Amino acid sequence: MVADYEAGDSATSIARKHGVAPSALLRFLRQQQAVIRQSGVTDEHAQRLISEHSAGSTLAELERRHHLSHGAAFRALHRFD
Repeated sequence: MVADYEAGDSATSIARKHGVAPSALLRFLRQQQAVIRQSGVTDEHAQRLISEHSAGSTLAELERRHHLSHGAAFRALHRFD
């Protein structure tokens, strides 16, 4: 699980795969001394996503490239509407 997280998989997707709550997975990762990524998307990151989407990247491509959930990527694209 730690290797998956450090490779960029989201805590939510790993937790779902193993049938545990994301909060339990994050607790486990902290116990294993994994560096927990900042959750959410900064305004700067959102601007980059918007730019890439305007240039033709699909939502699915952005999710994979930036290791974001569908919801996080979607909200970032609409943050400045």
